[in-house]
Amino acid sequence: MVTRGVWHLSGVVVLIGTIFLQNNTVRAQYTSSFQTNIISGVASNWVSDSGYLVGSNIAFDVLLIQNGGVLSNGFGYIGYYTRGSNNLAVVSGSGSVWNNQFDLAVGKRGRNNSLVISNQGQVFDNTGYVGYNVGSSNNSVLVTGDGSVWSNRLDLYVGRSGTASSLVMSNHAQVFDNNGFVGWVPHSSDRVVVTGGAVWRNSLDLDVGHRGANSTLVISDQGQVFSRNGFVGDGSGGITTSNNSALVTGSGSVWSNQLNFYVGDFGNNNSLVISNQGQVFDAYGYVGYNYTTSNSTVLVTGSGSVWSNRFDLVVGWSGTASSLVISNHAQVFDYSGCVGLSASSAQNAGRLKRHASRSTHTDTATCELGKALPREEPPRSTQCTRRGITRPATSPTGGPK
Repeated sequence: MVTRGVWHLSGVVVLIGTIFLQNNTVRAQYTSSFQTNIISGVASNWVSDSGYLVGSNIAFDVLLIQNGGVLSNGFGYIGYYTRGSNNLAVVSGSGSVWNNQFDLAVGKRGRNNSLVISNQGQVFDNTGYVGYNVGSSNNSVLVTGDGSVWSNRLDLYVGRSGTASSLVMSNHAQVFDNNGFVGWVPHSSDRVVVTGGAVWRNSLDLDVGHRGANSTLVISDQGQVFSRNGFVGDGSGGITTSNNSALVTGSGSVWSNQLNFYVGDFGNNNSLVISNQGQVFDAYGYVGYNYTTSNSTVLVTGSGSVWSNRFDLVVGWSGTASSLVISNHAQVFDYSGCVGLSASSAQNAGRLKRHASRSTHTDTATCELGKALPREEPPRSTQCTRRGITRPATSPTGGPK
């Protein structure tokens, strides 16, 4: 280990000069609980086979990267083992960077571990995890403030195998990844909030409840989310997901999908609410997509609230008891809208409801509500009839299985 300018102050390590650290185990960086390491105004390179660990099997350790400090390492972990709990990393201030060459896990096995990125701080990694292994729970990330960034070169998992994981983006902060997952496994109960003008950019797909249950995405107060395909209750590979939800609420709050949007791809009781001038955009919209899906619901309510489908909207492609409610001056747009499209779909007819004056559902083409169609998938037509809307050739889900 080679250092220059290291102060040890009552359990606090302050790095203030040019630092080059090399060790086969970084656990020596934190030798007991309640220790704090500060990297302030310095570039620190940590070379280790183990990566950089904040709280390996100990608790209440703190990493502070501030005042333009930079930490570079291989893998990054906050709370590595089961007893690694209540550990914290803060990256704050312009020029302050935590650069992980490989993956970053907040709560690999431990509980109540946290990462805060604020005031133009930046964190980089390959794949980001909040709650990595079974047994990890209540791990969290907060990205807040204009210029604050969490950039994942590959994917981002909020609740890979852990439970009650959370990610909050606020006050014009930005998060980047390829595929975003909220709730990867059953019984996940994970939550993401995008608020205060923050932006979440998924260059590929975003899954709320990929294989999990009770996971939630909230987009509010001008928060913006972008993805190629969006899912609320994905269940990739036929795995049932249930009780996942998305809420898009408030003026300027947007979930924009380049291609398709699914509420209930697989599973039961998945839902979307668009309220108070929130807006959702996609090419094709589906409520209750596969034959194992039931009780998928969408509510669009309030003046200025919009669900805009550039092409088709199908309520009950193959699922049962799917519903769409448009109320209180809200608007839904599509090229062709259908309720109950295939022979396997049931109890969808009559579930397209419009409440209050001037709530609108606008179709450019015509639609026969409650039309039960055979399972064949003929070429696309502008009519919702026996020659009707064809399902896309593939249902992209993205990410590892």
